[in-house]
Amino acid sequence: MTTAEKIDLYKKHKDEYVAKKTPSLIEAVKASYLPGQVIAR
Repeated sequence: MTTAEKIDLYKKHKDEYVAKKTPSLIEAVKASYLPGQVIAR
């Protein structure tokens, strides 16, 4: 049995992991849970 080749997501999306030098503000909407979602505690 052969194993599947692993995908390196960090290497593939490296530019998305880079922190900016200056902080920036974002606009975010109020969070909500999807109906029917079970939350384990």
